[in-house]
Amino acid sequence: MADIDPKFDVRKYIKDYGELSYKRDVPKSICENYKDKLPDDLILFWREHGIGTWLSGKFQFCIPSDYSEIVNILFSGDPEIIPEKTHIIGYSAFGHLVIWNEYFQTCEINLPYLTMRIPKSDFNKFGATKFHFNAIIAGSKFSEFFLY
Repeated sequence: MADIDPKFDVRKYIKDYGELSYKRDVPKSICENYKDKLPDDLILFWREHGIGTWLSGKFQFCIPSDYSEIVNILFSGDPEIIPEKTHIIGYSAFGHLVIWNEYFQTCEINLPYLTMRIPKSDFNKFGATKFHFNAIIAGSKFSEFFLY
């Protein structure tokens, strides 16, 4: 298993918010397919925890290829957000999609409000070429969207 910087360790969210439910393992071939397309931390998370529902069913981690048609519908014809480089990695029970774009990185879509947000479009400002997966998790604002 790959080493992970403790300050970026997404496993703290599992400790804080609980294990996944209805989980299934992610095949090694899928993890390999998404290497260099998704954050290494997400691939590590898949290997250790798989995918499934979280927070009493309020959030679902998913395999991006299962939702590629939705990405095609949302971004077909967009000159900046290329569907083939855009991957849904999870969604909430309330129509909030968490998406990873290979260029823009974190992208959030709120389907009920028909809004999109790219929180960190200037991601190279600090010299980083990729965010860690915990930035995606923290960016989902669990305290606002997923109250128990």
